Amino acid sequence: MIWGEYILSYNEGRISKLSKEDFEAVQAEGAAIFECISDNMPKGHDSKEVQAQIVRWRNWLENFAEYSDEAVLGLGQAYSQNQKFIDVFQNIHEDLPDFLTKAIEYYCAENKSKSDEV
Repeated sequence: MIWGEYILSYNEGRISKLSKEDFEAVQAEGAAIFECISDNMPKGHDSKEVQAQIVRWRNWLENFAEYSDEAVLGLGQAYSQNQKFIDVFQNIHEDLPDFLTKAIEYYCAENKSKSDEV
């Protein structure tokens, strides 16, 4: 999956300052993350395999900007509500947009409950 100009149009900050090679590496890492999530969909959105990739995705997001917990949750919800995201993720797997949203919502809820315990 190549995000290309779509990413650049929404991320004038960090990503626009990357070299072409670094930008391609960021794209490749994102594609690997989403492919791995897709491959592990049968295990469930709350599986350790999927959640490990969600953590990886969360770290990958920092290539673009700093994201608050609320922004991470909002982006996860946009993956199944914004047609541009839906189109990209359905190219990987038809059910990936909704699955990603559930996996990210689970991740955010788990992180919130851990921080509430502290």
